[in-house]
Amino acid sequence: MTANNSTDQSAFTGGLTLTNKAISFSETTIQLSNIAKFTKYDVVRRPSIRVRHMVIAAIVICIFLSYMYWGLVLVIPAAYVIYLGVKERQRPKLYALSLELNSGMKYFFASEDKEGIQLLYTRINDAIHAEAKVNYIVNFLSDKIEFNSGDTYNIDRSQAGAIGRNASGSASFNNAAGDGSSPAL
Repeated sequence: MTANNSTDQSAFTGGLTLTNKAISFSETTIQLSNIAKFTKYDVVRRPSIRVRHMVIAAIVICIFLSYMYWGLVLVIPAAYVIYLGVKERQRPKLYALSLELNSGMKYFFASEDKEGIQLLYTRINDAIHAEAKVNYIVNFLSDKIEFNSGDTYNIDRSQAGAIGRNASGSASFNNAAGDGSSPAL
């Protein structure tokens, strides 16, 4: 799993970790201080099958449909061209975030989730200027982007009850036994 290159027009899938010092994804870590420029934009997808090709294929189908042998030889590929042209135009729109480093390397992250790309852009901008600790885990799914704080913990509900602070201000666990003792890890 790597970031998309400039000619790739597919959505990025995988995980990304953002802290106030670095961005990590796959086997790559980038220091935020090395980012020279980052931008967000709409990915322009030019279809490889043009409308004129589809019109020519439709004319071929109309002319050769009544012929037995040439009809099969020419109509089937023409129908396939029309099918691919229509399918190509039904692809979802992609939005991308581009990171350009001081060294000139570029990384691209694309997704169908416009709001997710906008939020990632905002979070990276905030992390670059943040004095406090920042820790986000970002999951790029096929059609959306999920953000999780890196400081959250998953607790098995069957093993732990409510988590809170006791009167002295220290953390306490109200386990299933109800005695306030910490669960064994």
